[in-house]
Amino acid sequence: MAKLKGNTKIFGSLLVDNGLICDTFGTVSLQVLTTGSGATYTRPAGLKYALVIATGGAGGGGGADGGDNSSGSGGGGGGSGGTVIKRYTAEELGATATYTIGAGGSAGSNAGGSGGAGGSTSFDPAGTGLTLTANGGGLGSGSGAPTTGVSVRGGLGGSATNGTMNINGGDGGDGVGDDVAEMGIGGVGGGSFWGGGGSSGCAWGSASQVGTSSNTYGAGGGGAGCIDTTTGAAGGTGYQGVIFVLEFK
Repeated sequence: MAKLKGNTKIFGSLLVDNGLICDTFGTVSLQVLTTGSGATYTRPAGLKYALVIATGGAGGGGGADGGDNSSGSGGGGGGSGGTVIKRYTAEELGATATYTIGAGGSAGSNAGGSGGAGGSTSFDPAGTGLTLTANGGGLGSGSGAPTTGVSVRGGLGGSATNGTMNINGGDGGDGVGDDVAEMGIGGVGGGSFWGGGGSSGCAWGSASQVGTSSNTYGAGGGGAGCIDTTTGAAGGTGYQGVIFVLEFK
């Protein structure tokens, strides 16, 4: 198996699993698309082909409900968005493409609410090429105020379709709580193609701690944790999706 290291130069073509990713080129430019629903990307003059990397939005982490002063709970982490990678020729891309950026999911409330699911990112060329879809990550489940041990599920990672490479997002971690063990631990947010998700809230003794919001494209928010307190904690928000377009001329 070949490995590419720092300062590696490629002359000719680069193929991954027999799929052409990169060919000989002159100049390269990059467009980063971070907003838009049904928005339009316009192909620049002289383009030979483009490499498109699209990632879906991530799910938000679940909240943890204190409810009383004798329970422990932890919300699940949000799942990350899937990522799709594809090379288009100028003909396949066409003059324009319609795209949508998936939003990040909302945070679960401090009353034990579940987070919101991430939105899907899509890239639809006007030419002969296939439409790319990077689905959003699933929501992290919220946790109520149980008096015995409980576990709630993290969100599932989003899938991806029609790319040369289709990469599923990472699942969010499960949240757990147990009054006997005096703990409330949220699930960590699922990691995306671009990096890790938000950290989980971990509480012990008599405390509550929020889940951390993600700051990485397509990565999930962390779940909250609380134990032996009437003050619950909110989960973290999931981060939005993105589309990177590398333009080769």
